[in-house]
Amino acid sequence: MKTDVFIQPLAHPLIGLASLMRMAFSGVDLAPLGTQLIARAGTEPRTADANALLDLSIVLQLRGERELALEMQSLALLNQRLYAPPMQRGLGDRSRAAIRLLAVMGAGDLMANSPIEFLLEDADVALDIVYVTDELDAFRYFPEHDVLFVAVAENEQNIPLLNKLSDALAAWPRPVVNDPARIARLSRDHNCALLKEVTGVDMPVTVRVGRSVLEQVSRGERSFAAVLGDGDFPVIVRPVDSHAGHGLDRLADAAALAEYLSSATQSEFYVSRFVDYRDADGMFRKYRVMLIAGRPFVAHMGISAHWMIHYLNAGMA
Repeated sequence: MKTDVFIQPLAHPLIGLASLMRMAFSGVDLAPLGTQLIARAGTEPRTADANALLDLSIVLQLRGERELALEMQSLALLNQRLYAPPMQRGLGDRSRAAIRLLAVMGAGDLMANSPIEFLLEDADVALDIVYVTDELDAFRYFPEHDVLFVAVAENEQNIPLLNKLSDALAAWPRPVVNDPARIARLSRDHNCALLKEVTGVDMPVTVRVGRSVLEQVSRGERSFAAVLGDGDFPVIVRPVDSHAGHGLDRLADAAALAEYLSSATQSEFYVSRFVDYRDADGMFRKYRVMLIAGRPFVAHMGISAHWMIHYLNAGMA
């Protein structure tokens, strides 16, 4: 399957998410780089350096400027849908890579897609990333590839795209990793329904509720026991479509819930009972498990004194 549109021959290649995020986590000030990327991008949207704009979008997101970042991403995608992150192995010779991998992504912030670049930094893989919409208007940009990886993540915005990709890729002539139909079923409340019957798994019920329900609980008009059906305070609460701990909190009682709602502006939330999963040494351990052909593989383990474990507080960055 040949494409009729190619990556623009730019003087500066894409820096890419993996390199930029590592710089940010290492404490590098990205402001000077952002200034350079702005200069490279140019002032005319239709002739702008798309690689510079996409990198600038990532820099802005890492600096907390989400809305401006998405504007830069939109400008980049107006000019170019296909991007080629740098290869670390093989001296960057994409033509000699062992595997040509095409990752399909959707527009959005850093949580909208699986960050596959991190998995491939030391692999002999030539990665191309193509951004598509639910109109599937980017299929003509698809280059030759050996494997197609659906990187679009589950969230409210992506469900229409995932549904259409499921139909479009059903008879794809190359192997497809990540079935879009299954990705669409990975919401937090659906996951608990899928896993609650697994032997040996303590899977708290996760319920999606509107703000008004939480307000009633905070005023003592309803109980969390009635909402959840399998527990009461303490609970964990997070806004729908939030990731990386944004808006996530453990609440001990109705007063804590009222305080949480005073600063949270979202209209819908996921709630579940809190499980104290500390080991005998008082430390929390979080494992990431990957399922390949139904077989589980441990990807990593994080250890922290805090119940909410992330790369930074577990010393994994």
